[in-house]
Amino acid sequence: MLLFGSQYGLFASHLPMFHQPHNAQVVYQLSFADPKIQAEVIKGIRASANSHDPVWTIVPTTFDLSLLDPQPPQNITQLTVDVVKGHFERGGEMQWQAQTINVDKMELFTLLPLESGLAKEANNHYLNLNYQPNDEVQFLVNTLTSRPDADHIVRLDEVNASHSPQSSTYLTLKRNYHPRYPMSPMCNVFTLNSVS
Repeated sequence: MLLFGSQYGLFASHLPMFHQPHNAQVVYQLSFADPKIQAEVIKGIRASANSHDPVWTIVPTTFDLSLLDPQPPQNITQLTVDVVKGHFERGGEMQWQAQTINVDKMELFTLLPLESGLAKEANNHYLNLNYQPNDEVQFLVNTLTSRPDADHIVRLDEVNASHSPQSSTYLTLKRNYHPRYPMSPMCNVFTLNSVS
């Protein structure tokens, strides 16, 4: 799972695929049970934000992804994870092992269709993530629809609070256009993988 955030808090995004058991787009707010680890992770992510490799990932112990769905009565609210600076499958460096995280708020849980050849929409839709509407650092998450699609997250720095979208709102951008956000002079795009 991609681990991202700012001084305001942390989010995780499951690295989705259009095949089972990974056919869900899952994004949630999280906190580490250990406040010292929480502070160190935020410090590390902030230090990496404008580097050539800003990616951090978490690797949970094996669990059923559907248990993160907020609808069933048996959903889980904690996971045990390893924290990796970099991509855990691409040479990332282990930072902490067996840390407990709290799933504080589910922002997005969508099952992805397994069928191929479904019609694509003309626009991409982005979920705007922040802890408070006036956060200067916010994120846009491309909401996946059908294959092929791209799982990417845009970090927005120096967002003007008076023009900021409200917490967890959706934005629409035309397909094949580079994501732009007029209130932000700085924009990092993390393209994690093409999903097919």
